[in-house]
Amino acid sequence: MRLRCRRLAARRANGQLWKLDGIPIFEASLQGSVTSRGELMSMGSLFVPNPAEAADRGIPDWQAVESNPPVSPRLAVAVAARAIGETVDVTQIRPVDEPSAGPEKKQTFESPMLKWGVVASLEWLPMDRQTMHLCWDVYVGSSAGLAFEVLVDAVGAEVHIRQCWAVVDPPQAPESPSLVMVPASQAALAGNSVTFKVIAAGTCPLSYQWMFDGAELADQTNAVLTLTNLQPASAGSYTVRITDRLGAQVVTQPAVLNISWGGEELKFTSVKKDANGKLVFEWTGGGTLQFKTDLSQATGWIDVPGAINPYALLPTEKVILVRIRR
Repeated sequence: MRLRCRRLAARRANGQLWKLDGIPIFEASLQGSVTSRGELMSMGSLFVPNPAEAADRGIPDWQAVESNPPVSPRLAVAVAARAIGETVDVTQIRPVDEPSAGPEKKQTFESPMLKWGVVASLEWLPMDRQTMHLCWDVYVGSSAGLAFEVLVDAVGAEVHIRQCWAVVDPPQAPESPSLVMVPASQAALAGNSVTFKVIAAGTCPLSYQWMFDGAELADQTNAVLTLTNLQPASAGSYTVRITDRLGAQVVTQPAVLNISWGGEELKFTSVKKDANGKLVFEWTGGGTLQFKTDLSQATGWIDVPGAINPYALLPTEKVILVRIRR
């Protein structure tokens, strides 16, 4: 009869069997084989029967060493890097954060000579069932893209274990959306309309925000921006910010909009008096008819309500100047 079994494993439990003084014991695991009917066939462990005694045998006064390891974590990182074939001087290793408040003293480091950030923390390493050494457990990546776990003795800086976990790639920043077509600068006549358009590619969905002279335009969040009834104040620089699903962004170069009035020249073509004594004004180029009564001031021009070319104005002693303007 063929017996089918399954294997069980555990690494954590709520007891001091897995840790000593809050510091993990390396690969303290329990393994067993159980039949398909739930019958226990075998059991084994890598547990140290008495961690405190094993620490005493490995390191006299081990509690003082826990508090202040002779080998610093930065030196342990340099030793671990050399163990995986990387040349790193201890002076090139910089801490990224402060050590954790717990007994493991977990801390992250970086170096221009290493591919990614390095994490070091204290861990007890069983040398046999009766002896343990305190080590720095260092996770480090090689320039070839290999992830290693290296255990460096916290007293003598010897490398006890070096194991490769996987071939990995460092996290990459999301690429910005690429621009297929960008808005072009334009010139337009006042009162007309213009359309700016952008085409982008990236991780969808893409979102858009148009800006005028650097300020966001309310509710203009499509790939196309249409401006109507252009006025001189509409002239300026228009850009659009495109954001993809991952948050990567790109902003287009400014597209400049120039506004001109164009059309016929603005001028009076005829001023004559009709049979009723009114002055009849005719002009070209559109514009608004205005008058003023005070020559001493540069301002004071008043629009003539409802003035349509041609327009008849009854002169009075108060009306001195008449003009047309855009």
